[in-house]
Amino acid sequence: LTGTGGRPQLVCVDNPHTRSPVDTVYIKPTATGLASTRLFYLHNTSRVPLVFRWQVPLALHSTFHLSPLVYRLNGNETAAITCIFSPSQLKQYNQRITVHVKSIGLLTEKPAVSGYPMSQDTSVKLVGLGTSGAISFDPPSVQLPTVLVNSRMAISFHIINSSDCDLIYHLHVNRRRDVAASQTTSTTNPQQGDDLTCQFISFSKPSGTLGARSQQSVELTFQANVAGVFAYKISCAVSSTPVETHTAGTCFHMDVDASASFPSLVIEDLRVLRTPTSTAWAQFQVPALNAFLAAPLTQHEVDFNAESSPDMTTLSRFHMHFTPATEGTPSQVAYVQLRNPGSLVVAYRVLQPHESLVLSLSYSYESLQYDGIHDLSVVLNVSQGKKLTLILHGRTLPVSTPLLFLPSDVCVLHPVQVGQSMRSTYPLAKPCTQQIPVFNCGDQPLQVDIDDSSWSVLNARQFNFPILECRTSRVVVPAHATAFIDVDFCPLQNITYTSELRLYATALHSENTYEQSTTISVAMAELPLEPPTPVFVQFNSTKRAAKASRLCDDVKRLTATVLENTMFNLIQEIACGEFDLTCLPKQLVFHNPDHDDDNDTVETIQENRE
Repeated sequence: LTGTGGRPQLVCVDNPHTRSPVDTVYIKPTATGLASTRLFYLHNTSRVPLVFRWQVPLALHSTFHLSPLVYRLNGNETAAITCIFSPSQLKQYNQRITVHVKSIGLLTEKPAVSGYPMSQDTSVKLVGLGTSGAISFDPPSVQLPTVLVNSRMAISFHIINSSDCDLIYHLHVNRRRDVAASQTTSTTNPQQGDDLTCQFISFSKPSGTLGARSQQSVELTFQANVAGVFAYKISCAVSSTPVETHTAGTCFHMDVDASASFPSLVIEDLRVLRTPTSTAWAQFQVPALNAFLAAPLTQHEVDFNAESSPDMTTLSRFHMHFTPATEGTPSQVAYVQLRNPGSLVVAYRVLQPHESLVLSLSYSYESLQYDGIHDLSVVLNVSQGKKLTLILHGRTLPVSTPLLFLPSDVCVLHPVQVGQSMRSTYPLAKPCTQQIPVFNCGDQPLQVDIDDSSWSVLNARQFNFPILECRTSRVVVPAHATAFIDVDFCPLQNITYTSELRLYATALHSENTYEQSTTISVAMAELPLEPPTPVFVQFNSTKRAAKASRLCDDVKRLTATVLENTMFNLIQEIACGEFDLTCLPKQLVFHNPDHDDDNDTVETIQENRE
């Protein structure tokens, strides 16, 4: 009988085909927070079956994970071992892991032969490097061109991994807080609005794995359903935790600026020969037109643009009046300069961004058909933008016919500061007289009577204070001339006043009877009253009875910084004894330098009327 005796013998090999024993297993560098997998083999070189168990120190359980932990090998058999390396620190790991080997034999009551152990303890050195990922964006910032609302814009960028380890990345979108980004949303919750605008950005590959020393191309798509300017921060996280919890070394950013808009158009300038620019702008309603064109599109207008056969009668209407003139007068030409202030191309006449063109509108005074009144509706259609109806009004007059013409039915007076109402006592405080122009476009003189009864009702509601006063009750306007109606506006409150003024026009020295009644709405804006600034007057107490001229010389050396002409005249009257000191405001303070105590030197006139 021939028998062969053996003992367990386990070796580590890197290649199962060559079976060359190795003592060290090298693991590629791995970023902290991530994991790398390394495969190596254990080979039983004996013919004795055995079982092995890995003995990983407790401190390395979170760093090295070996699988299988326990396994049985027959004689001359090889097992694959999977090692998962998860470094938690930035350092070089050089650890020797022990594997305990025990032979497997038949059950017997006889003890083992002395001198031949039935178990083996061997070890394998695991070497790995814990490092940090090095992620960068190419380019580091992206400026997207302005796109049409609800249209797509795509651009590609690269995520570069310059480290020696593989990385798992996740892309997140956040609003930038370091810039003032404007947007138009229907939400009232700021956080909810940020979440909605972040949905405008999408990625072709929002997450994935980056190999060591490699790069990944990602396509960024921007599509907004509202108009506005948006600033985003694209964050690339290299772990599965939220972006807010990453440190500076594991989260990387890229700035993205995007904007969505509609095609826009404004009237940059309008000129009419022999007509003041302000009058021409009022006749052609340029301020109202620009306000309408500059406003963002409403949802109704967006739906209107999407319709194949929209109802054009529902468009907003704007009236543009040519100046009436007698038959045979040379044509009036209005030159309108249109400009594209936005960043999108305006069609149908192609208007590139920030480009302008001059549009010519003319009216010929050659026809008396339709009683000389001619109206023409023109639709201004900006592709994917604003749409409106312009109604052009022209009128041709017969010879020797007067006509009262107003550029606009609404006259807005210039703002006046609240409180400028002392007309009789202090003429310097009287507000400037404002004028309302009226035009006679005919060949005969015209008499205009003004009815300001509605203004009397307005003044009666203000305790009979003359808020509005019409200084002109009747005016004669010569042929082809302009007259003015003088108006005084003295507000008492920080509000906008609105009233009507009726004009009755009759012809003078005309064979044909001419009468015309016109009502214009007069809107008055006001300036808010500024907080009063204390005015300090410095003088010597022993010279309080000096003459007014001596006091006026001292007033020029005031320690205050604000002194209006009205206050200067008021001080003159105080010095001459012609003003009641009890009427002075508390803000007028006299300073006496003869006293050292500041609490006693600053005294209001209300407390020192004597």
